Amino acid sequence: MSFESLMRAVQRLSASSEALAALGGELRLRQSGEESDPRTRQLLHDVIRGIDSTLLDGVSPEQEAIALAVIRSGYHYTIDLLDKPGRAPGWLHEDEEILQTIGKQSRRLAHQINTFAGRNPEFHQTLTSPGSFLDIGTGVGWLAIEAAQLWPALKIIGVDVWEPSLQLARANIAISGMQNRITVRTQNIVDLDEKEAFTVVFLPAPFLPYEVAVTAIERAYRALVRGGWLIFGIFT
Repeated sequence: MSFESLMRAVQRLSASSEALAALGGELRLRQSGEESDPRTRQLLHDVIRGIDSTLLDGVSPEQEAIALAVIRSGYHYTIDLLDKPGRAPGWLHEDEEILQTIGKQSRRLAHQINTFAGRNPEFHQTLTSPGSFLDIGTGVGWLAIEAAQLWPALKIIGVDVWEPSLQLARANIAISGMQNRITVRTQNIVDLDEKEAFTVVFLPAPFLPYEVAVTAIERAYRALVRGGWLIFGIFT
């Protein structure tokens, strides 16, 4: 390989990164309603048209917000990797913007779950009946908040071991007005009270340390009521 080959790879990858940033920029302007230079806005539209001229057709503001959160969290991950390539693996983020941005993208998971429920009457019945939803690794609470809004009959319990995230979760829940529907606590999934039982348990597989994954899955399964549902989240 040569330096020229390296630079061609850098330029090729940069083009994709810049196109994604342009899409995120357009979504941010739509969300904020802030003024923008017409020339810049036209360039953003040109890039998006080059990707797919119908890309944003029929997309609601709420869906735009979720897509923007996914894009922003990806860039936060990227910057973190560039700035700290030698750090140990695992969840060590404390920066509020990073935690909030990454957390906001989890809202789409609730909608994906709801879409699946629309095709499964038994699961739909579970989500719309009185019960409890355990959000393992609740982070800053956005999945819990979205779940509370989508399924009013459910009591939402969020557990996490990362206190910087939980502090933000409590604030987010207070702002959402869902304090009477959502409870968050500092707790590891393997330390759940054996007497507790839930109708739905969400387990975020990609965020489980390998050394506790098997134990966590077993404990999550035991935490279900008879006929309950274990949702196993993966990256797709």
